Amino acid sequence: MKKIHKEDRISLVREFPDRAIRWLLETPDNLRGLLLTINKDIAERIDYNNIERIERTFIEDDFRKREADILFKAKFLDDTGKSLIEFIIYVLIEHQSSVDPIMPFRILYYMTQIWESQRREWESQKVPSKDW
Repeated sequence: MKKIHKEDRISLVREFPDRAIRWLLETPDNLRGLLLTINKDIAERIDYNNIERIERTFIEDDFRKREADILFKAKFLDDTGKSLIEFIIYVLIEHQSSVDPIMPFRILYYMTQIWESQRREWESQKVPSKDW
């Protein structure tokens, strides 16, 4: 068994609130529970059986210890349960004790990073821009 140094244990404890939520949300049922509290109508139309976790983060190194993010690729379902369009679910987790006035800018930055990543993927797959 690998020995964990004291500094690493302290770091794990300090980061636990953000990391624990991220670990919980990796389970589709837990993600569904969170999304149901946000918007029940949308959450009920997501195909959780085929949800795919995207293995990347858009958080800069200077914020990595304070927050966690998790991305999923999923599909909306129509009234009959048939899959419709694919979309990305982005969950950003940060515990704060005060308001961060630049948070809207940071969220916008993360969103543009996601869109840029998606654009590069479509270009590499030669998806026509009209289908983006």
